[in-house]
Amino acid sequence: MHDRGYEKLFSNLEIFQQLVTTFVTESWVKEVDFSTCELLKDAFVSKEYKASFSDLIYKIKRRDQDIYVVVLLEFKSAPYRFVALQILGYLVDFYRQFIDSDEKVSKLPPVFAIL
Repeated sequence: MHDRGYEKLFSNLEIFQQLVTTFVTESWVKEVDFSTCELLKDAFVSKEYKASFSDLIYKIKRRDQDIYVVVLLEFKSAPYRFVALQILGYLVDFYRQFIDSDEKVSKLPPVFAIL
């Protein structure tokens, strides 16, 4: 299965919920209201990272706060030693675009990246 196949698979809200509840063992998962789960239409991957990543971003309520779960899909023919740096760059781009999209932003939302 290629990037687009996985992207289509994880675009399904039920499958996304199963992914998070099955593989993420952090306590915050129990506080998430999956009925508020929204797949954002506009991805935040910049041109620089578009060649490396395909992304899906979900906005979900946790208590009274929006959190973002980013599913980064990457397929490489060989291991890359600095993938953590690529993810950091992606998250910085996400936060910059998030700030630019709303002048009233007073703090950055939590983001949980799944690679």
